[in-house]
Amino acid sequence: MKPFVKFGFKAIGIIGGALISIVKLLPMLAPEKPQQKQDKRIIKI
Repeated sequence: MKPFVKFGFKAIGIIGGALISIVKLLPMLAPEKPQQKQDKRIIKI
């Protein structure tokens, strides 16, 4: 039973590390959207 427990903890650690690295890479891979300029002009009638 012990070998399976050790393998389980190691596998969870490897999967967790992979998920963390993927989450860190996602913002870099996402296309950057141009910032919209808000029109601050006031039209008085």
